[in-house]
Amino acid sequence: FGWEPVVLAVDPRQVAGWHDSRPPSALPADVVVHRCGALPARLTRLAGLGSLGPRAWLHLRGAGTELLRRERFDLVFFSTTQFLALTLGAGWKKKFGMPFVIDVQDPWRTDYYERPGSPPPPGGWKYRFARWQAGHFEEPSFRPAAGFVSVSENYLGQLRARYPWFSARPSAVIP
Repeated sequence: FGWEPVVLAVDPRQVAGWHDSRPPSALPADVVVHRCGALPARLTRLAGLGSLGPRAWLHLRGAGTELLRRERFDLVFFSTTQFLALTLGAGWKKKFGMPFVIDVQDPWRTDYYERPGSPPPPGGWKYRFARWQAGHFEEPSFRPAAGFVSVSENYLGQLRARYPWFSARPSAVIP
């Protein structure tokens, strides 16, 4: 389609839990993939944190910043459910003038557990911390984005209802 993707991803050996069963060859051979590290889950779990987002954030920031310094890109496309990684877009836009698009695979902020009849939220303090992060970081991470794609019109509708500026951003649903 006239564009060449370059992928930045966490080294699969650093991902605790689920692993993509597709071999790296599932990508076309000419797609360049850069891997970065993450803090070891066995160490961060001692503090009660095993999630990949916080463990990989510094590594993603460093590797992404180095790529943006070294190479010419037209756009950064975030496609992840590790929401903390989305906070990198605003900094890269400010530092490099790099536009970015966010793929909204799941809602970052949600009121699901606050709705009548919902089960109690899982995770205790971890849930409260994740909810605090979403409340503090979603808008400053999303506001400077050049556009959005989502698997669901509902997710984009939630963002339109929450942020008056969101309707002015290009968005598309790609199921």
